[in-house]
This record gives sequence, C-alpha cells and structure tokens, in this order.
Amino acid sequence: MRIKIFLSLIIFFLSSTTQAKTLIESLSLCDSTFFNQMNKKKELKKIISVSNTNNIKTAKDVSVDINRLQDSGVTIVKYLNQYVNLDKYGEYYFWGFQLEEDFATAHETLSQYIELKKSRGLFQHNPLIKGVGDGSWQINLGATDGVAPAPSTMEKLLVLEEVNGKTNVLCSIQGTVTAEDLLNIRPDLRAVINEK
Repeated sequence: MRIKIFLSLIIFFLSSTTQAKTLIESLSLCDSTFFNQMNKKKELKKIISVSNTNNIKTAKDVSVDINRLQDSGVTIVKYLNQYVNLDKYGEYYFWGFQLEEDFATAHETLSQYIELKKSRGLFQHNPLIKGVGDGSWQINLGATDGVAPAPSTMEKLLVLEEVNGKTNVLCSIQGTVTAEDLLNIRPDLRAVINEK
C-alpha cells in the first residue's frame, strides 16, 4: 500500500512538472520554470526586472501593474514580489499575481488548471518541504496556513488567497531559506543573494 501511495505521489509530481502550459501553471510549480517562462517574453521579463529594482529585503512589498494579461482563464493585473522576516520563524519570500476576478471566481476557474486544496481561509497547491542540507523536496502533507515551518526546514507552495478584497495567486518559499535553495527557485534574486 505504501508503495502505491509513493508511486502515485511521484507520478503526480512528475506530471505537474511536465504539463506547465500556461503562465499560472508554471507559477504553480514554485520553481525556476516560472522565471524561465517570464524571461521568454520581453514585456514579462521587464516586469521581473522592475520588481527587483530595489533589494526585496529592503523594499519588502513591490507590485508592478500588468495590462490585463489573460492566462488560465483569469485576468492578471499586477505582479507581486514580497518579503517578510519573522526572525525565529524564518524568512518568507512571495511572488506571483494579483487577479481581476473575485476569490470565488478565481478558485473555480483556476481549479480547471491546477489542483487547489482548502487550508483554512485560502487554497494551496503542491506543498513541499525540505530540510536544510537535504537534496530534494518532499511532499508536505502537514502544510497548514498560519503554521511556520519547523526549525532548519523550508517549505514552498502555491496559495490562492483574498487579501483586502483582492485575489492573489502566489508562490512562497519560507522558513530557514538557504542562499542555494533561494537561487535555484528564484534566479531573479541573484543580486539579493550576492549581497549577503
């Protein structure tokens, strides 16, 4: 039985990494695939560059307007790049989009492209966890909104949330985030990493 579950999880993970056809599907992987896709289009590459004009650790919360980009059945209106340091609870890096649609509509539409599971007041996709120094990410069956990663671990996942009446779809890497892991996932933050 354990082998069947393990194989099912591997098949799910591999299929999700090979089927990123839309921008939000590539975002849902919460890895460098998203930035590689953004860099293929001049106007999207510029958005990433503008969002990193200042060190995100200093800027903390950056948004860049997008001219109503249609993707995965929703309308993207902003690119978001955010950082929070919660001291003993770790560092939190967020990146993704603000959508024009309301939360319920965005959930219904995006569910056709990615699997979204309810976690308290939001939805999450592809929660993974990794210990500092471990070689690979593992499926995180215990990911819960509002609960910090254990010491010496980091988590990454996609969330669909509503904040102040706005709908956001964001990736997060959080916890004890190493420079190496951050660079592997967020190549756009190379300058931030080099400043350490």
